[in-house]
Amino acid sequence: MGPAARLRGRARLLTLALVSLLVAVGGCDGASSDVRLVVSPAATRMDEPVELVVTGLAPGSATEVSVRSVDAGGTVWTSSATFAADASGRVDPSTMAPTSGGYAGAWAMGLFGLMTTSAPGPSYRWPTTGPATFDVEAVQNGRTVASTSVARTFWTAPPKITSFTRAADGFVGTSVVPAGAQRGPAALLLGGSEGGDPAIGAYLLAARGIPTLSVAYFEAPGLPSALRNIPLEYFDTPLR
Repeated sequence: MGPAARLRGRARLLTLALVSLLVAVGGCDGASSDVRLVVSPAATRMDEPVELVVTGLAPGSATEVSVRSVDAGGTVWTSSATFAADASGRVDPSTMAPTSGGYAGAWAMGLFGLMTTSAPGPSYRWPTTGPATFDVEAVQNGRTVASTSVARTFWTAPPKITSFTRAADGFVGTSVVPAGAQRGPAALLLGGSEGGDPAIGAYLLAARGIPTLSVAYFEAPGLPSALRNIPLEYFDTPLR
């Protein structure tokens, strides 16, 4: 065998060695190009449930699933939990509890229901027009192996929103009338022991076509700071 033939043979051996090394590294990665993350439906109202499923994982592998969203006020909200894939390589929060994270037990909506933020503020601020976007990721060993997004919204058309204050109107509350609403039944919504204006409930009812007036009776500007000695006459004005 001449020198040229020997060089060609060595080149072939080197190529085979490199291919074998790449295959071995890929096999040790723990991730798969077949990993899929599906959230369905991909567009829904905020009070409707969604299903989140990750498939194509290595059985028993640890997978962190995270959700991130920026609300209408620019505040970033996040949640995450780690799951062990079942024997079929599947993670389904509706049927399995996380091994670590912000909640315990099987809960399909756990990652959406327990999102937190480091910024001050009582709750997530939903946009008055258009949907809010929630980005979902599946992560293994610090690397994103699958991702998707889901759009969630209060209403398909912006309602008419009117705020009332104790000083100007005699009570504290929020009127939410659906777009195109006709004369018909309406709802009066009172909060509970948490205090404040339960306007988010009025938004949800209006999204279902029900004109709603939410009323605060303590823990709001111009009102008592505690649930004690609330005069019933206070409710005369919003009931008119």
